[in-house]
Amino acid sequence: MDLIKSTASSRIMSCKSTLFLFLSLIFEVGFSQIKASYIEEVPDLYDNIEMEFKKNSKDPDLESFILQLSNRIRDKPSDAQALYYMGYLQSRLQCPDGSSIPKMTLNSTLEICNYFERSVEGNPIYKNRKLTLDPYSKIGSELSSLAIKYLLENKVDSAEVVLKLAMSKKGFSDFNIKYAQTLLENCPPNAILVTTGDLVTYPMLYCQIVNKVRPDVVTFDFSFLATNWYYKILKTKKNFEVSLEDRYIDSTLYINWDEQDFKLSNSTITVKPEYNSYLVRNNIILLDIIKKNEKRPILFTSTIAVDQISPFSDNLILTGFFYEFKDDENIQMYDIKKVFKLFDFLDLIDLSKYSDEGIVMATADSYLYKDNFHGKHEVCNYIEEKIEKLGHTHSHLRQGLEGLIMKNCKN
Repeated sequence: MDLIKSTASSRIMSCKSTLFLFLSLIFEVGFSQIKASYIEEVPDLYDNIEMEFKKNSKDPDLESFILQLSNRIRDKPSDAQALYYMGYLQSRLQCPDGSSIPKMTLNSTLEICNYFERSVEGNPIYKNRKLTLDPYSKIGSELSSLAIKYLLENKVDSAEVVLKLAMSKKGFSDFNIKYAQTLLENCPPNAILVTTGDLVTYPMLYCQIVNKVRPDVVTFDFSFLATNWYYKILKTKKNFEVSLEDRYIDSTLYINWDEQDFKLSNSTITVKPEYNSYLVRNNIILLDIIKKNEKRPILFTSTIAVDQISPFSDNLILTGFFYEFKDDENIQMYDIKKVFKLFDFLDLIDLSKYSDEGIVMATADSYLYKDNFHGKHEVCNYIEEKIEKLGHTHSHLRQGLEGLIMKNCKN
C-alpha cells in the first residue's frame, strides 16, 4: 500500500513538474512576445537622435544620447551605425553651427573623424542610416571647417595640411573634386564665385589651396557671411575689395530695406527686401562686394537656393554652371547650350555616391525652380532622357528627378 501511495505521489509530482514547466514555457514565450512588441513600439535611439536634429535646436540633449551611444559602442565596438551617430553628435557638440568654427580644435576634430572612419571599416560603402552626409563627406566637412579656422588665423600652411589629410581619408569624392575644378575652370578671368554647401565649398577650397587651381578667382561661401568672423577672411583676399567695418558687421544682423534701385558707377541694379522689409547680414555684405568689385564678373553656383539671394534675383541669369550677375543694362536671355553642357558634365548614369546625387538634385532643382528658366521644358525633356538611362540603379536619384519633373513640368 505504501508502495502504491509512493508511486501515485511520484506521478502527481511529475505531472505538477510537467505542468509547471509547460506553464513556464507559455509564460516565457508570451512575455517575450509582449516584450518584443513593446520594444518595437518604443522609438529607437536613432529615431530620437534624428528627431532632435530635425528640431534645429541649438541645445539638443547631446549628453544623454552620447552616453547611450557610448554604451552601445562599448558592447559592440564595430557597430557602424552607433559610430556614425557618435561622430555626428560629437561634431555638433564641438561646433553647433558656423559661428563656432573659430573655436574648433585639432584633437577634437581628429577624434570626430575617427568615429566616421571606424563606421566604414570593413565595409567601405556605407549603407546604414544617415543624418545628412555620408561618413566620408563628414570627414571632408570636419577637416575643411578646421582649415577655414586656420585661414581665419592666417595659417595657410596649416589649412593646406588638413585639407590634404581630408583627401587622404577620402573626404572628397572624385565627382565633387571634378565638379569644383570644372566650376573654377569655367569662370571668366578674375571672377568672384559665390558658393554654398559643404559638397561644393570644401572641394573648391581644396582645389584652390592644395592644387592651386585658378588663383585669380575669388571664392567664398554665402552661408558663412551670416557669421561675424567670416568677413575677416574676405578682407585678406588679394585683389578683392570690401569696405564695411568689423564693428558694423559685429553689431548688424539686418537693416530695414525697401525695394530700390542701387546705383553703381555706370549702371543701376534693383535690390529688393527680404521678409518684406529687411536686408540680412549675408546680403548686406554681398551688396558691398557688388559695389566695390563691380567691374569683375560675379557668379553664383547653380546649387545655391534662389531664396537666399532673392534681393538680387532681378539681376541674375541662370546659365550653364552659374547664376551670372548682370546689371540692368546687360540682362540677356538664357543660353540653352550652356545648360546642356552642364548636364552632360553631371553625367547622371555614372553616379555612385549619395552625396554626388545631392549635387545633381540641387542643380536640377535650380533649373526647374518656378519660372527661373525660359528653357525649362527643354531641360525637363533632357533630364527625362537621362532618367531612362538610369534604369533601376540609383533609385533615390531617379525618384527625386521624377518628382521634380512632375512638380515643375507636368502641370
